[in-house]
Amino acid sequence: FSCKTPSILVTEEQRTGDELSNQYDYEKAIVHYKSSLAASRQLGVYRNLEVEADICRKISYAFSAQGKYPEALEYAHYGLSRDSMLQNQLGIIEDYREIGKAHLYMGDFKQGIAFLDSVVSLSEGLESSIKSTKLTSLADSYLTLSQVNSVLGRYSEAETECNSALEIYEQLHNETGQMECFLQLGKIS
Repeated sequence: FSCKTPSILVTEEQRTGDELSNQYDYEKAIVHYKSSLAASRQLGVYRNLEVEADICRKISYAFSAQGKYPEALEYAHYGLSRDSMLQNQLGIIEDYREIGKAHLYMGDFKQGIAFLDSVVSLSEGLESSIKSTKLTSLADSYLTLSQVNSVLGRYSEAETECNSALEIYEQLHNETGQMECFLQLGKIS
């Protein structure tokens, strides 16, 4: 192992973390993701902050999946700091989404909604230029906002956000997302 360069370790550890995350073994995935970040720091001027931000989001997701929301927030903020340095708008959008979700899971609806609203406002105008996975993320954010607002009794906002999500899901031919929206609209009515 000592013969491997840090750049190889970054890739291998990230790949192993992805495999474990896909198997829902988040605890082990986090170990490998953190190892990937440590190797990346050894690259000095050759560090790829965009890759590091992506790994931070993956760690944040893994912590959220385990119900460890303070840790999830910590790594989402690490990702946000890297994306902010790079002025990576798509990365910042994803960081805000992770931060918003963590706040919602902790019951902090005010902060959660604020971050998800930021996701929506930062995404406006990008619909035509972002990939379908990013559009799905935007639709998911609209749907999450709709669900939170309906719980809070803000039915008009909830309906508007749900319809925005439905529009994107229809554009992507995402039947699961469409079904979720129809269920949500049924609850609101």
